[in-house]
Amino acid sequence: MTLFVALIAVVGATITYRVQKRLDREADLVSKKRELYLNFMRSFMQLNSDGGLETYNSLRMELSLLASDQVLKSVNEFAEYAADTSSPSAQRDMKKF
Repeated sequence: MTLFVALIAVVGATITYRVQKRLDREADLVSKKRELYLNFMRSFMQLNSDGGLETYNSLRMELSLLASDQVLKSVNEFAEYAADTSSPSAQRDMKKF
């Protein structure tokens, strides 16, 4: 009987550990995504500064590793829109967003 209780305790501890590890990894990933998104938006706002384009492109590549498909599609649409409307004579259509 003591062996059975010990076995149940070990199995319970193992399951608890694995569940907690998974939750910790998910929380860490959410935190990394949040930081990456924030840095990406900051880099976009600083495109005209020294090294701004390199930082923007580097963070855009990092997005491809962590971001969801929907975020990547939105970033690409946003980049296309920004490129299309970056000339001084362009008419900006904010309804596109």
